[in-house]
Amino acid sequence: MNLRHRSALFGLATLMSLMGAGPLAPVAAAQSTPTQAQFTWMSIANWLLEVGDTRIVVNGYISRIQESDWAGQGTLGADFAKGPMKPQADNVQRVIDAIGNRVDYILTGHSHFDHSWDTGVWAKATGAHVIGSKSTCLQLMAQDIPADQCTPIKGGERFDLGNGLTVRAIRINHSGNPETQPDLHDPLELASVPVPDPATGGLRPGILEDFPNGGGGTAYLFTFGDPSRPMSFLYSDTGSEFSFDRPVIVDGENLGSPASNIAAAMADAGLSNVDVSIEGGAAPLAKLITPIAREKAYIPNHWDGLYEPFFNGMPYEWSNPELEAYLANEGIGLFPPCQYMEKWQLDASGVSIVTNNEVKQRLGFSECR
Repeated sequence: MNLRHRSALFGLATLMSLMGAGPLAPVAAAQSTPTQAQFTWMSIANWLLEVGDTRIVVNGYISRIQESDWAGQGTLGADFAKGPMKPQADNVQRVIDAIGNRVDYILTGHSHFDHSWDTGVWAKATGAHVIGSKSTCLQLMAQDIPADQCTPIKGGERFDLGNGLTVRAIRINHSGNPETQPDLHDPLELASVPVPDPATGGLRPGILEDFPNGGGGTAYLFTFGDPSRPMSFLYSDTGSEFSFDRPVIVDGENLGSPASNIAAAMADAGLSNVDVSIEGGAAPLAKLITPIAREKAYIPNHWDGLYEPFFNGMPYEWSNPELEAYLANEGIGLFPPCQYMEKWQLDASGVSIVTNNEVKQRLGFSECR
């Protein structure tokens, strides 16, 4: 395992020592400082991040649970499933084969089905170390992933991923209105390892079953390159404009507000702005994050629905006039994708689109026009 946790925390949270997780191994010998990062969008809130020689998958949800699989209760109709299910492992493996089998780390933004449902498949297939909420780690343990292959976080942790790449975990609230959509919004962690169905070995994907949000959500701030002037990108796949300045409280513990936690991560990194923000959410949330992150470029995330089959490709074109107008007014570059497996590069010259047609062809996707 190529991971070292730095004990210093920059936020209100403290590092959890639970579930028998063992010590983290030291970082491998340093290589040349990376001068670029590449981001590949794999649908919904799923990404392959490549910084130098380090490869990170975020979430990795390739299976598709269908609307007909839900019992129909709650904000999304997805509070409870009709029965236990298992990931579509063959579909996940097809994507792993297409992008290359080496993955160093897997991060989860939160623990709902459309984020961590396939994380166990990725972890088994690649041996990558997982960083995510307590719920994510418990979900993996239910799928026979060793406890020490997952590091549970609360937010406030700083990890050195090797070769000059640092990631800071930022606790945030999940999307939704806490007054009218508590099932979706309110921070909720699993208390114990879910028990697989004895007949099928499946888990229950409902957001009030085995796949709650994992205590709200986690954003991540990445920095790399010259330590005195690092390049940076912010990743978030959820967030609520209704509770952006309210604390995330999990099991009675105050983990800070999204607003204060993002600001704390920026200060800890010595940043006054980030180069790229990969965000989920619409204009109301962006208008709250941007005054803190002051991003130069914006890549939209988690906007293409939940149920369309992955291998059909992007189901419809990007369109969000309110967000587009806001970013244009702020002078922020907008880089919407045109197809799954779209790829961008961040380097000293800014953000640019990188050709990724070979991977698209392996998965049967059309090229961008």
